[in-house]
Amino acid sequence: MKQTNNAIKFLMAQYRAIFKNAYFKGLTSAVLLTAGLAVAGNAQAVAVNVTSAQLAGTDEITVDGTTNTKLGGTLDDLGTLWNAPVKVTGGTHSVNALTQTNDVNISGTGSLTIETSTSTDGVKITTTDTKGISINIGALDVNKGHLLIEGGNTATKNTIFSANAISLGQADESGAVGDAKVTLNKSTGAAGSVILGSDTST
Repeated sequence: MKQTNNAIKFLMAQYRAIFKNAYFKGLTSAVLLTAGLAVAGNAQAVAVNVTSAQLAGTDEITVDGTTNTKLGGTLDDLGTLWNAPVKVTGGTHSVNALTQTNDVNISGTGSLTIETSTSTDGVKITTTDTKGISINIGALDVNKGHLLIEGGNTATKNTIFSANAISLGQADESGAVGDAKVTLNKSTGAAGSVILGSDTST
């Protein structure tokens, strides 16, 4: 009888070890699967830059500044052609921030429309201290939101955003006129100017 009890205890100990290991392996698999799903979810939520190929095309680009896409990064990466209509519907200045490392000259028949749900969201274009920016496109419409154009502390060259037609505070698709703001910020002592529009702009 004693031998039988010992055998039963031995078998029970083995079963516990087997099921315990299987349980923890199952938990590990579940954790890995959950982590994988979380990473996949985060990957889908990462905002990506508008590319030079998109900007040079004619398809409309919608920028929401969150999970879809953002108008941010270096202007150097956007090429020299802006033919696409770009509509910004969201995103802070830190997200939709266009800077540069070299002199930038971008032109084309495209457009930029800012129509955000929050009046402080929008687009920021800023130059480094010794480089210049020149953007000249077909149309600029700031219906609701904030366009900030600024020069560096010791900017020696101009920061220019120009368009053939410029409108500020126009009615959106629903007919409502939103809060619209354009700020031109030239740092004190900077030799370069911050300019909106040109002699031919309407």
